[in-house]
Amino acid sequence: MRGRSHGAAFQRRGIALPSLDAACRVTTRHQRNIAMNKLTKGAIAGAAGIALLLGGAGSFALWNGSASASAGQIQSGTLSVAKTNNLDGSWQNTPNGSTTPATVTISSFKAVPGDTLTFTQKLDVTAIGDNLNATLAVDPTSIVASATNPTASAALRTALLTGMSVSIPSLPTNIVAGGTANTFTVTNATLPQTVTVVVTLPFPRGTAGDNTTQAGSVDLSGLSFTLTQN
Repeated sequence: MRGRSHGAAFQRRGIALPSLDAACRVTTRHQRNIAMNKLTKGAIAGAAGIALLLGGAGSFALWNGSASASAGQIQSGTLSVAKTNNLDGSWQNTPNGSTTPATVTISSFKAVPGDTLTFTQKLDVTAIGDNLNATLAVDPTSIVASATNPTASAALRTALLTGMSVSIPSLPTNIVAGGTANTFTVTNATLPQTVTVVVTLPFPRGTAGDNTTQAGSVDLSGLSFTLTQN
């Protein structure tokens, strides 16, 4: 009753009161605006967070770390062969039917069938490496047929190489005869080894085709040795 009397009083004074439906609509609209404001603020904050994350994408990196270790040092080995004291070897010849070799000057010596030429050279062989394995041999390409009388020279070279033998009279413990004729296998040694190498070149006598070697010439001055890692 009191509510109606107040309403009647307002009506008598010419004041229009909002209806209940209108008041409800105002309240609902206000609540909706509050909710939208919250959503908008949340969206803005979310967008700022995304922008922050994306803005840092260019400098993004995985965690990492490092440490040093005292692993020690590694050293390489050595493989070499050289004339002892840089001294050249010597040539000797044993004629057919003789057992006494004589020293010859190889650059002027003229061999005949039945001669046996011997070259003796001291070498310093250095092979240092835990798992080193190498082959010591005469380089056959260092025995060269002369361009003078090329056919006879080539035949003489072939005859000498066919009968060639290589020996080391006293072998150190790290050098043994190789699996191929006239080669030696060299393994690790803590110090250089000095060896005496003997190269024997027989000039065959009484074989077919001996005449093909007449007036031939072979250069033995460059005879050399190779030491090659296997």
